[in-house]
Amino acid sequence: MIELSTLQLLQLVATFFLIVVGTLLTLILMRVLKILKVWVELVWYYENMKQLIVYYSMVPYVIKDKIFETLSWNTKQEAENPTEK
Repeated sequence: MIELSTLQLLQLVATFFLIVVGTLLTLILMRVLKILKVWVELVWYYENMKQLIVYYSMVPYVIKDKIFETLSWNTKQEAENPTEK
């Protein structure tokens, strides 16, 4: 039988404890990161939409009116001549 001193026994127990705790912490962190990944994606979409609104608000009203006028003219032309394309 192998004889172990008290110090060696404590080292073995500490090593085993660290392995178990490290494995459990790794699993917990992986689950937390999986949950946070969803939140990070939602924040990314929020920031992109906010930036899009900021960019849209920077467009002068004259240009907006011209764009809407052009689009309405195109839809009116398509409604009057549906066979032409």
